[in-house]
Amino acid sequence: MIKVINKIFNIIYPKRCPFCDKVIESSLSICDSCKNDVAPIFIQRDIFLDEKIIPCISPFKYTGKVAESIKNFKFNGRKEYAECLSKFMVDTFNIYYKNEKIDYITSVPLYSSRKRDRGYNQAEILSKSIGKKVNITYKNLLKKDKINLQQHMLSYDKREENVKNVYSAKRKDIINGSKILICDDVITTGSTLKECCRILYENGASKVLGITTASTKVN
Repeated sequence: MIKVINKIFNIIYPKRCPFCDKVIESSLSICDSCKNDVAPIFIQRDIFLDEKIIPCISPFKYTGKVAESIKNFKFNGRKEYAECLSKFMVDTFNIYYKNEKIDYITSVPLYSSRKRDRGYNQAEILSKSIGKKVNITYKNLLKKDKINLQQHMLSYDKREENVKNVYSAKRKDIINGSKILICDDVITTGSTLKECCRILYENGASKVLGITTASTKVN
């Protein structure tokens, strides 16, 4: 019965490649033609916070089909893309962080009204999907207290100022003493992740690591 229901569901709502939107078999993650176009390159960038160096890893550079997929996932309601994108992120996790004993995974938060308008927080969906795949508990550890301009609307030199004092800790009791993996969709200047990491460290995190789907820079 379940197989029949799934078959009907797949006919009505066929699975699509997250990089070109072509209909694909339900057992596949991406179409054959996109396998070559979106091969991961595995990027590590460092975020400098006072005396700390916070690594942030990504499977992709933010360009071409990858950038279009993330935009559709983020702004056009394609939440189903998270399943495939998170698989690539887990592959990256297993290269860089496999031996790290991480306590919790969390996400960069959205302001409440922006999350309500969009219907979801794309970073939260990615975080939960990654957490299930690598057996790390997801916790909502941060909150966004103020609405600010969206980072992609600003020049690079104004982005760090734009995110100052807009985040705060939501679960200080859990943050204190924990090693935390924080997730976002894209790292550009690193200003947003840096500010979130600052809040986590100020509230007692023992170590913070970053992961995103894509990076605008290779190094």
